[in-house]
Amino acid sequence: MRPFRLAASLACAALVVACSAAQFAYNRLDFIARWELGKYVDMDKAQRARFDADFRTFWDWHRRSELPRYAAALRRIAARVDTPPDDAELERWADEYGALWTPALEHLMPVLCPLGASLGAAQVKSLLEQADDDLRDYAEEAVDAPEDALRDKAERSLRKSLGHWLGELRPAQKQMVHDWNATRPWVAGPWLAFRQRWRDALAATLAQRGAADFCARLTPLVTAGDRLWTAEQRRAFAANRERWLQLFAQLAPTLDAAQREHLRQRLLELAEQLEALSRSPGAAAT
Repeated sequence: MRPFRLAASLACAALVVACSAAQFAYNRLDFIARWELGKYVDMDKAQRARFDADFRTFWDWHRRSELPRYAAALRRIAARVDTPPDDAELERWADEYGALWTPALEHLMPVLCPLGASLGAAQVKSLLEQADDDLRDYAEEAVDAPEDALRDKAERSLRKSLGHWLGELRPAQKQMVHDWNATRPWVAGPWLAFRQRWRDALAATLAQRGAADFCARLTPLVTAGDRLWTAEQRRAFAANRERWLQLFAQLAPTLDAAQREHLRQRLLELAEQLEALSRSPGAAAT
């Protein structure tokens, strides 16, 4: 995972975590963020104190402002589980729910900009070396292995995720997932190339961390990294998104009453947890 998007990913994780884990994880988000960032940067005492204070400001805003938005989105989906969405509606949903990330990324910049500007040469070197390790791991796990094995692993993961939200898949649904997975675009190669380009752009930006416009340089890298997509990558990712939407459009009408009710309850349970979290005070700093 790209290091300067890590904390944002953690901050938004409550949107997608399992219901049983949402409250536990979110109330420890400051510790998790600091621990994860520690894989990339060994912060000194002053940096850690500044990060903790800035992250708490972000976290308090996210709890009050964003969790209710996530819960409302989940409730809107829950209200529609008995009416399968068409392609156009799925497209709108993808745009709407994808945009839920944007405010969090933007509000995270007052956390990331001071941290990035304060990094010493050894810290930047360590961060970039860890990013390189991540790229090598991703290449080994998602690009270099035989594609058949990768597709089998992806299918197992997808069926597990669908089972969480829908309950047991029916034989015809399992076959639908298998056929879809066997023919969908495999974008690991383009994604690896993009991640490498993003890493190089981060290195160039950090090299200018003492400049007055450092935050202005870093912000679009964090909030709009897709600007670095090449034309070929943009086409590949668009085709992949279209295939995902097609899977959901094909799968939705096949859900039986038990599966629809299972999905509704999962969505409402998570919405209720997020609403409760939004009303609760933040956990004590660790």
